[in-house]
Amino acid sequence: MTGAFGTGRRVRTGISITVWGSACAVPVMGCRIGGAMDSDEFIRLVSQRAHVPEEQAWELTRATMLTLGERITGGEARHLAGVLPAEIAPPLVPPEDVAQKFGVAEFVRRVSERAGVDEAVARSGVAAVFRTLREAVPGTEFEDVMSQLPNEFQNL
Repeated sequence: MTGAFGTGRRVRTGISITVWGSACAVPVMGCRIGGAMDSDEFIRLVSQRAHVPEEQAWELTRATMLTLGERITGGEARHLAGVLPAEIAPPLVPPEDVAQKFGVAEFVRRVSERAGVDEAVARSGVAAVFRTLREAVPGTEFEDVMSQLPNEFQNL
């Protein structure tokens, strides 16, 4: 077992268990207790989706969260950070509560600069992070974040 019950960690045993009413047949890697996605799984998904090594996926995720924190309101950033793995959330919370207004091109440019990658890799990384966010957080929380972004973000 890689964590305690109810922590959102995956269980790696050879038995079938039920936690909080949710059956989880093990060994199915990626089965989560409590429904939370852990940071390792988040980064692994970003890495696979962006076709980059996990080290670069960490940098793209950090840069995307920092840029997203600048783009959405402070309150929304704090709500989103509250449902993310602790290792991923910190860059999300901005020093100011006011959202800056910029589109996808500027978003990608900032991620590119912060992650030290070209804009094509940054765009792929941003898309991978957003897709993973959609799975990692409750649906309404993701929808709340997306409602603060221009429609062009739906096409990432």
